[in-house]
Amino acid sequence: MFRFKKCARARVLPVIKTSGKKNATLRRLRSFLAVEEPQTVMWLVNLWNEQQAAITYSQLGEMIVTWDVSNELLEKWQKSYSKMVNTKLAPQWTKAMDAAAEELKKQFPHFLYDPSVGAAQEYIRLRGAELVTNLVAEQRRALRAMIAQAAHYDAMTPDSLSRMMRPVIGLTKPQAVANLNYWAAAWEAGAEAGLSKKAIEERAMRMAATYAEKQHRYRAMNIARTELAMAYGRGAYEATVSAQEQGYIGDCVKIWISAEDERTCTSCHAVDGERVNMNALFSNGAFVNPAHPSCRCAVAYEEVAEAVAPVTTPPDVATQATPDQQNLQSGTGSGMLSDEEARLNDFKVQLDTLLVMSDDYKKALIERFKAGNEDAQRAYIKHVKADSVADNANRKAYFDPATGKIYMNYQRDLNDRRGAGNTFFHENGHYLDWNSRASKTDPIRSRKTPDFGQAIRDDLKALEANAKNLYGVKRKADVYDKIMEDMLSQYTREDLNGISDIIEGVTKIAYPMGYGHGIKYWKSMPVEVEAFAHLYAAQFDERKLQAMRQYLPKATAEYERIQKGLI
Repeated sequence: MFRFKKCARARVLPVIKTSGKKNATLRRLRSFLAVEEPQTVMWLVNLWNEQQAAITYSQLGEMIVTWDVSNELLEKWQKSYSKMVNTKLAPQWTKAMDAAAEELKKQFPHFLYDPSVGAAQEYIRLRGAELVTNLVAEQRRALRAMIAQAAHYDAMTPDSLSRMMRPVIGLTKPQAVANLNYWAAAWEAGAEAGLSKKAIEERAMRMAATYAEKQHRYRAMNIARTELAMAYGRGAYEATVSAQEQGYIGDCVKIWISAEDERTCTSCHAVDGERVNMNALFSNGAFVNPAHPSCRCAVAYEEVAEAVAPVTTPPDVATQATPDQQNLQSGTGSGMLSDEEARLNDFKVQLDTLLVMSDDYKKALIERFKAGNEDAQRAYIKHVKADSVADNANRKAYFDPATGKIYMNYQRDLNDRRGAGNTFFHENGHYLDWNSRASKTDPIRSRKTPDFGQAIRDDLKALEANAKNLYGVKRKADVYDKIMEDMLSQYTREDLNGISDIIEGVTKIAYPMGYGHGIKYWKSMPVEVEAFAHLYAAQFDERKLQAMRQYLPKATAEYERIQKGLI
């Protein structure tokens, strides 16, 4: 449903399987990350875009000749990263450390902990310098590896390589090599299809650039989650130590709390509930959370009469339990993800930015996404932003262009007869339709070309003509009865909900088909808008898509042409 209505957004805290204090500890961390991660991702992606735009083809050509990045360019990158760290990330790290101490401040009103001074700022200074160094070094390694790898491809000219290198600035070495291999596969596919050399080149470059955008978003989310969790973990530890020093609490132990869901890694699952002394390492090697890139675990502190585990010297403030830097930069500890796996991972990451949902509903959405075709998945990953869903509990779902939000009732969608997740992807069809415009003044995708609406009407005319000829009926009411009868001989009513609604929209419910929005809705809503959302949802349901292709072949083909334009 497409609705113009402003609605206040209610943020719901995550539902965690653990209980009591452990539950609250995870909840506070998750809540903080959900709010702050999108901003950090935006900063990183924007910075990489600026670095790409600033580099000249002359500089890229020099890199190809020397197989290295000039000192001048390295210094520029260092300055740009340093500026971002000092002006954006450092205040955010301070905010994370302060948020981690919030519970102690509530418990002890006179407790003092200021992360803008002392050890906290020393951590931020050293961590910032370390991060800048790692980012610049990894960026250099990535471009050098790409130049070396390109030598193995006969089709890669120096000019082509220059064009390839600019979009990958900001990626890691494994990502840059993967992008080049992706280009090579696209080139080979174009050659096998018999395309001209120019067409192959343009297609391969375009596909590689699109892939690089996805890689940048994935890397940005990985860095954002890890860096914010590291600052939060350090803040919780230092606040606890400060509370001990000020006499508010006595000896404490640290308790590892893993997320305990289907995405929890085996190493974190193994240490869930482990208790160690304040100055000890957990058995996974971590001093505080996170244990690895994108780790979603937390550490709780509990006052005890006696300390446990041997007392050891705390790790250095800057490098404490820092996840392996190569893994942090690449986001992969066991090899590169396949393109299909990367799309699924991007979808899971995006789900974590939405209003918290039950495990059953999340699994249903993941399974439906996995069943979707590649173009539909790519359109989602490219255009659907973090925090795109608002709460609409106990009511029907709809997309509101005024707020740019999808208002969802998760429980209702989970139990929907049309299939769990059907409404979610339908409303995201509206979201894509609206948000994939080039500008606010451009028409939305469903209305941008008259061919789509015409194709819908042509399909219905063909259905009517076929029914008249096959069954020998003339009255339109009888014609549509026969059309539905024929459809129901092959599909369920739930399989046909989209087609039913589209027919009712075109005919203004002169011929009710069973599933639809109602006459009031169709008095003002163009059928193309709703058909676009139905066809997008069908991309994630084999039976629905089969029915669309059978009964609305022109409209489905025209929609899928539009969908390709989204990626």
